[in-house]
Amino acid sequence: MVGMPRERQDGGGSCAAVPRYRVNAMASRRWGKSIWLSVLAAAVLAGSAAEGAASTRYQARDGTWEVIYPQGWEVVDSRDGRAVAFVAPAVVVAGARLRPSLVVSTLTAPAGTPELLIQQTAAQAVVRGIPGAVLLGQEALTAADGRPVSIRYYSVPGQPGPPLYLVVGIVLRSRLYVLLATTSSALPGYRQQAAVFRELIVSFRGR
Repeated sequence: MVGMPRERQDGGGSCAAVPRYRVNAMASRRWGKSIWLSVLAAAVLAGSAAEGAASTRYQARDGTWEVIYPQGWEVVDSRDGRAVAFVAPAVVVAGARLRPSLVVSTLTAPAGTPELLIQQTAAQAVVRGIPGAVLLGQEALTAADGRPVSIRYYSVPGQPGPPLYLVVGIVLRSRLYVLLATTSSALPGYRQQAAVFRELIVSFRGR
């Protein structure tokens, strides 16, 4: 529920306090832009994959989170440590080479912002970062650490090359984590691939 602006007495005068929802809205735009930029960077990070360890468990450098991913996938850390890509072996779809991948981006969400607003802003940032993305469905689940995770599914049909299929996890702990997975609906068995991404997102453990 949106609160009304309140007045406070300061000495003998008064001034209107800034409504809390306006503060949240301004803050959400700032970190919404950060999410959008992380979405744009995700394809670059996944496309530059190098050889990585074939471990089934990954823990962040600072120890604040971990996930379980399939053996044989490659792991790529961004230089600033704010994003990690988990990249599946390359496949050929409609004559194009595709590397299905999931990128975990770490962001700082403003304190006191309602979780629903965070989820909405993150979802809007995905659509803004990938024009043509169409929301197919969403679900609220419990991650491996016993806390909530929101998962959304998108298709991106109108673009050059194979049509994309996205699985997006939004996790709010002491920080905001956006887990963006990309595959193609033209890939045989893409639903199974999406299920693998879903399991990876649900395996999330925050510290």
